[in-house]
Amino acid sequence: MTRNQLATLVRANLDDAGVTFYSAAAINDSIQDAYARLVAEFGLIEKQTSVSFTSNLTYYDFSSLIPDFLAVTSIFNLNTKMWLDPVSTLFMDQLRWDWEIAVGTPQWFIPINFRLVAVTPHYSSATGTMLVFYKAQAPILGANDIIQIPDEYLGILESMATADGLEQSREFVKAQKYLKSDDTKPLQKRRLANPDRIMGYGNYTY
Repeated sequence: MTRNQLATLVRANLDDAGVTFYSAAAINDSIQDAYARLVAEFGLIEKQTSVSFTSNLTYYDFSSLIPDFLAVTSIFNLNTKMWLDPVSTLFMDQLRWDWEIAVGTPQWFIPINFRLVAVTPHYSSATGTMLVFYKAQAPILGANDIIQIPDEYLGILESMATADGLEQSREFVKAQKYLKSDDTKPLQKRRLANPDRIMGYGNYTY
């Protein structure tokens, strides 16, 4: 489904076929905002890219190295042809107190926040690259761009974008009906199960 096709559905939900209240730009903004939130909350877009190892560096700012970075899921060391193990700071503190300055071949990675990922031990004289697998942010949609999410999430996106439009016109009761519709049950279930976090991948959460 393209953005324009989704916009047609959203406009029909808003009962604005004559384009008398909602501009095309307003509906497109509602779709883009809903798309960004949905992709972030469910981690729907997965990508991979190469990042060069840096000498004596433990903390990598993936948000500056990878433009659409959202969250790391796994890392493969192309030098050793081995996967790094995802662990927590608690695990590393118990393993060795000086893990932040440890020198050697990288074996573990620790997601710190939405920007930083620690890789330890670190190379003192780095060469080569790591292959970073990550959840990506939603791209900006053009009129005929295909929406990059599984088909089963399109109904959620439509409902979220419709609800956003209704909230703009202060139709809060109607907006809630869309947010609590059958289409959004996976979203409701996730938020009830995880009220205090946005996402969790593998053995760690953000």
